[in-house]
Amino acid sequence: MYERPVEYGQPLPPHAAQTLMAELCFADPPALDARQILDAVRLARPDADLTEADGNLLITYGLLRNMYPDARSAPLLSAITRPIQDTEPRDLAHSRGWAQAADVLGRCRYSLLVTEFLGRDVDPRSRVEAHQAAVQAVIASTSPLATWWPGSQQAVPPEELAGDPLRGLINVRIFEDPDDPDVAVMDTLGMTQLGLADLQCHFRYLDRELMTGLLRNGARFLFEGGALDGAVRGFTQHQRWPVRPQAPLAGPDRPTLSIDPGGPFAVGTPG
Repeated sequence: MYERPVEYGQPLPPHAAQTLMAELCFADPPALDARQILDAVRLARPDADLTEADGNLLITYGLLRNMYPDARSAPLLSAITRPIQDTEPRDLAHSRGWAQAADVLGRCRYSLLVTEFLGRDVDPRSRVEAHQAAVQAVIASTSPLATWWPGSQQAVPPEELAGDPLRGLINVRIFEDPDDPDVAVMDTLGMTQLGLADLQCHFRYLDRELMTGLLRNGARFLFEGGALDGAVRGFTQHQRWPVRPQAPLAGPDRPTLSIDPGGPFAVGTPG
């Protein structure tokens, strides 16, 4: 069941992007090979360097800088934590497309985090490139059974991440109306991490898979620097669906843009 609208907050300023984080999950504690990981990261980011501290790996990117008011700067950082024992359950309600997620995560007893720091002044595409390089390097070196993405509330098979830099970071969720099987709310979750607004739509009769593609494509368009200009194309070339800022229909509270598919598909407008 989807939640009632919450009060709409102000859109995020460009510097308010959140930390990118991926959790890699294992049946047995993995060994971190610092040299192998750095070599793999440098294939995508030649400006990367690595230091070790208490079993953790710290990767810095010399050409990606966070600026301070006094004109000082610090490089973007990917922190790879040493593995820890972890049996915390995850909410897999929105991990669509991976039927085996619960079974696979049930076999995992250890995890490590790949976390970005000091990325607020770096453009989203460069941030994602660096984060993906670190995540892919650790995956290649340690072969996790699963990945969990706290910012998008989803589990993703490791092998699905290589071809799509947004696969883990951005999720498309479905909230079915328990009183009307033709009605649903669908939204993206994860764009706020990049300082961008999420998309949502409250509709009836529309195909869920087509709406999933529309929302993913819209999120990718915004990520790549596009502007929606007040509307998106619907399922056909001639459909133009208005878009405007609205309160999120499902938590967490964050900036969201609502897509209005018009009659007979629209189900009211959020508060």
